[in-house]
Amino acid sequence: MACKFTIRLKHLPQSLTIKQFRFLRAFIYQVFVHREPLPSDALFRPLIVTTRNWPAECDYNIHKSNSTYFTDMDIARAHLVSCLLKNWLRGSNSSSNSSALVPNNLKLDGSKRVSIAVGAVSCHFRKEIPPFTKYEIWTRILCWDKKWIYIVCHFVKCGAVPLGQRSSPETRHTTGNASATKTSTITQIDPPSSAIYATGITRYVFKEGRITVPPELFLSTCGLLPPRQVLSEINVTDLRREMIEEQNERGLKYMEAFATLDEVHESFKDSTSKEALGHFGEF
Repeated sequence: MACKFTIRLKHLPQSLTIKQFRFLRAFIYQVFVHREPLPSDALFRPLIVTTRNWPAECDYNIHKSNSTYFTDMDIARAHLVSCLLKNWLRGSNSSSNSSALVPNNLKLDGSKRVSIAVGAVSCHFRKEIPPFTKYEIWTRILCWDKKWIYIVCHFVKCGAVPLGQRSSPETRHTTGNASATKTSTITQIDPPSSAIYATGITRYVFKEGRITVPPELFLSTCGLLPPRQVLSEINVTDLRREMIEEQNERGLKYMEAFATLDEVHESFKDSTSKEALGHFGEF
């Protein structure tokens, strides 16, 4: 009976292959199986993945090993990115609102593949996760700047946010009309701090060949970000754009310190100026 709980596919010797399978499964499900259209306010909505801390993921302290958080984040981000960009990944994106904003050196028309690359990953731990504990990973877009888009993953105690505070099936199937937008409103609550096990941040960049694609442009092209209205009367789209920009600014405040960590590479020269304690091999 113990083996039934201890041995899981993702912990077998072929764990790398299993991880690739989990990643591919997330991609296929979100892009080709989960066909429901995205709601109009999908950009900052969280996507929740539920999993469990199996003993094979634990370290010598008998709680979830730090390194396994990053594997979980990979899978959670795969679900989110595939879900939000499903139309683009299917090649069925129909948004042309941003065509006037596309620089001359960018096509964004499918003639070149736009790739998504990870630029940095950080995880901040608050509380350990014991063996067999079930937990949720709440993943969403936090913010973006001119180059990077930041995705946050919160590792949360399972059930910390009551089901009534989550999107109902009717909410998830909204299509962006006025009545649907009203029904998708969810009361914000503050879960207890003890419910958050850890928080991870991932920084992505969009590339078309060797050219960096600004996140705002790519999100607009994918239909996730309303276009900027120039010399137009205020309408629902303008108000949505204003609310999105306000939330993006709130997220950028968290990332101000994160951006300065790029300078830590320069500290390596301090290491090379000192004699090493030793040089050891590892198999």
